Amino acid sequence: MVVDELSDREREVLDALGQRRTNAQIAQALHISVRTVESHVSSLLRKLGATDRRQLAALAPAAGSDDVEPAQIRHLPATWTKFVGREAVLAEIVDSVTNNRLVTVLGPGGMGKTRLATVAAERLLPRFAGGGAFVDLVAIVEKCIDRTVMGALDIVERPNERMIDTIADRLRNKRTLIVLDNCEHVLADATGFAQDLLAASPDVVLIATSRERLGVAGERVISVPPLEEAEQLFYDRAGWNDPAESEQRRVAEICRHLDGVPLAIELAAARVKTLGTDGLLTGLDESLRILAGPAAQTGRHRTMRAVIDWSHALLDDDERTLFRRIGVFAGAVDQAAITAVADIGDSATTSDLIGRLADKSLLSVVPTPTGSRWRMLETVHAYAHEQLVVSGEADAQRERHLRWAAEFARAIEHTLESGDEWQVDFDLTADDLRAALRNAPAEVGADATAYALATSLAHLTYARRHVRESRLLIAEAVRRAPDEASAIASLIVAADLAFAEMRGELAHDLLIEAAGRAEAVGDNATAAAALAHAVTLGGRAPATFVEDPNLTSLRTVLDRATALAPSGDKHVTAWLALAEAWIGGPDLCQPTREASNRALAAARDYADPALISNAFDAVASAASSDGHHRESSAICDERAALLPRLHRHDPHNGGEVADIFHMAVYARMGIADFQGALEFARREAADSHLEGLPHHAACHLIQPLVMLGEFNEALRLADVMEEGWRLSGRPVAGWMAPSFYAVALTQALTGNDAEYDRWIALGDDVCSGLRRGFRGFTAARAALHRSEYERAMSLSDIDDLPSSDGGDYYWLGVTLDAAAAAGADDIDKRLAYAEPFAAENAYLAACVARARARATVDADGLRDAAAMFDAIGAAFERDVTLAL
Repeated sequence: MVVDELSDREREVLDALGQRRTNAQIAQALHISVRTVESHVSSLLRKLGATDRRQLAALAPAAGSDDVEPAQIRHLPATWTKFVGREAVLAEIVDSVTNNRLVTVLGPGGMGKTRLATVAAERLLPRFAGGGAFVDLVAIVEKCIDRTVMGALDIVERPNERMIDTIADRLRNKRTLIVLDNCEHVLADATGFAQDLLAASPDVVLIATSRERLGVAGERVISVPPLEEAEQLFYDRAGWNDPAESEQRRVAEICRHLDGVPLAIELAAARVKTLGTDGLLTGLDESLRILAGPAAQTGRHRTMRAVIDWSHALLDDDERTLFRRIGVFAGAVDQAAITAVADIGDSATTSDLIGRLADKSLLSVVPTPTGSRWRMLETVHAYAHEQLVVSGEADAQRERHLRWAAEFARAIEHTLESGDEWQVDFDLTADDLRAALRNAPAEVGADATAYALATSLAHLTYARRHVRESRLLIAEAVRRAPDEASAIASLIVAADLAFAEMRGELAHDLLIEAAGRAEAVGDNATAAAALAHAVTLGGRAPATFVEDPNLTSLRTVLDRATALAPSGDKHVTAWLALAEAWIGGPDLCQPTREASNRALAAARDYADPALISNAFDAVASAASSDGHHRESSAICDERAALLPRLHRHDPHNGGEVADIFHMAVYARMGIADFQGALEFARREAADSHLEGLPHHAACHLIQPLVMLGEFNEALRLADVMEEGWRLSGRPVAGWMAPSFYAVALTQALTGNDAEYDRWIALGDDVCSGLRRGFRGFTAARAALHRSEYERAMSLSDIDDLPSSDGGDYYWLGVTLDAAAAAGADDIDKRLAYAEPFAAENAYLAACVARARARATVDADGLRDAAAMFDAIGAAFERDVTLAL
């Protein structure tokens, strides 16, 4: 690691990455632009040999920072009271973790399971170099644990990959502790998650708290007994240091009545200042007899119920009203939310009541980066919600909760373009926003507010990179749409979301559905744009379809769009021009120059950066198809200038950002600008919004690294690329194939023939049998390296090279070398054929010079060729040439 090469500013950026700060947060802290931060991150990736931001964050301590933050258990609940007693059971939990990977802390509500797990996690932290996370499951629903754990660990979702696999990959080789708190209401989901994670992540240990055991093989269950130090807990919570003997006797009697249940004792202690121990003892004795509930409730469950009943009965009317209305919330909320939803008075009145409930231990304060929030312990919350139902106010409170959630979500949406600070507010309120939608009336189109919340949540979860959840939410929005226009708008967003996951066929079908519904209600403009959009997807990205779209069928759809299109609509005109460009050539994905230029003009006229990017892609593809790779590369650079305008939170921009980086790297490789390609690849790796696709960045880094002779870094990244491809389901992805072949070439040039064969086979799987471009170059260059000149020459027919595939230039260059080395009779013909193409690709130009000098035994010519290789950074080829 070249620590000495880091500037002071780079060290500051590296330290900030180690603290998991976003580019926007780093820029704000260091008073520099986001673009400057991206530049520093790109430099750090290069200097430290990291694949992505995650690896840079892990390298932060090793890079020489003197103020390294130790591993931590993320989101561990803040504690503001003394931990009393429990040393025996705490020691049992800590010791059990040594030999068990799942420890379940079992007990009824109010027994202090959460506090035990919190303290155990604090004491266990030194054993877990990877730190971990505390995950509160109170507010979630079934099938959401994996997403919640990913959020707690700050793990970014990866398209087409199971969340459990993403978590396992992130935690590999890191001893990590995860606490799953309050599993009982999502028990089946918690059980399945624990089984899957423990199987996939051998370095992970789980502590679960629950009222029921999870039932996972190897689970160690530790039952929480009554608190033996109950009297000490009472004294501590009452603020007593040296109570009189008579008080001690009464406290002992109170604790005996409360069966050693910590929460019940805390509720009682909170009343001692107003009732005294004699009043407490009298009131509790009566409550336990009268308010204990049905006979079916026994033991500590009945005790806890009775104590909460008693504590609730002592509240005044306003306190009881606020107490039950807070029961509509799912998680911790701030005073503003409580004021808005509880509707019991102004902010000052609500604040006073919150304080009074907290003094009585019925509310707990939760410190957060944005200020204090308030929540109820699970047992108390269940009771409050029950009181809300009994009061007859539940429907009204759910409606107020829904309106608040929709307004709050919309307010966050308005801040998305001002930085990443919104993420804190969203993360803190997300569970309540989801709960509000879940509790909304289920009837289709029954409530426009529920639709608004669903659309906002879909947007926010996409911006937070919860792509699967976003897709489900927008489907819910379609279902809840109050009118056809809203449903159609959501279907188009759903198509954008599907394409962001590279599910082209689904996106196409959603657009066709949207167009049909729009046409049915007379909205021909929307119908035409949606149809043209669907055609564009098929023509531009056929590889994202399960089966290649039919060109004739796409033409029929475009004809229908043209017939529906109103005149003068710039949006429709832009989409029609794009569709014509992408299917107007001889085949899919082969646009003509004329049609592409028309599409670019129309997109610029409409001024949508995503459509302009789409059109630039068509123009660059047309230039590349004509063999003008330098022109294509320049167009890709112009397209890349759009990146700051493509807001990453907007699914409409979908795959444009990733495609801009991909095509920029591809175009630079087409002209043998290896340093330029590498710089774009490092910019991609540094882009925090693409963090969930580390194998994409690795793939783009590998090819230029190999051509630059940086074999060790390329081979290290090869594992990241291969594993990411496998985890995403081994898709056919022709764009990745050159990098698989580049790894094979590295293996051949370093003498590892077995690995060469394996990587060639992998490349063939990735590109589904395609046999052109970089594969031909790889096979020919490997043969040339082994001095198999005739074989290298036989791998191509010069009259068939080069095509529009930039990799053909490399292939042609190697066949020239082989022909010169073999003394081929037609070497002059080969050189004459290749020379016109050399102006497009600097590697080919250097190969032409080397082949000519080799054929004529010209030492000065070889030195000139070596200088040409050196000028493009091709160190290996330079050294080979000098050796000649």
